[in-house]
Amino acid sequence: MNAEGARHIRRYLDAFFNAMTNDAAFYLPVVVRTGTHLRADADGTREACPQGGSARVGTPVGPALSREHAMSQAFVLDALWRWTGPRQCDAILKGPA
Repeated sequence: MNAEGARHIRRYLDAFFNAMTNDAAFYLPVVVRTGTHLRADADGTREACPQGGSARVGTPVGPALSREHAMSQAFVLDALWRWTGPRQCDAILKGPA
């Protein structure tokens, strides 16, 4: 392993173990309802991932970046590999929804 690889692994492990000691970092909000569709606008009229359908229960959601009407904008982590391959969702891979 070269020095750059060792630094990368160290940063990854440090972040992991820091999250383990911080409940706020470890227990992130997740999608809890089946059939939850991500929206691309605050009015809820445009699907963020029309080709991918709904988010899976357990999909991690970051803190709200903004709130408007009954909607919140946040980054969604594709930890359950829902939007990869033919169902790729560029909206969540490139920014918040």
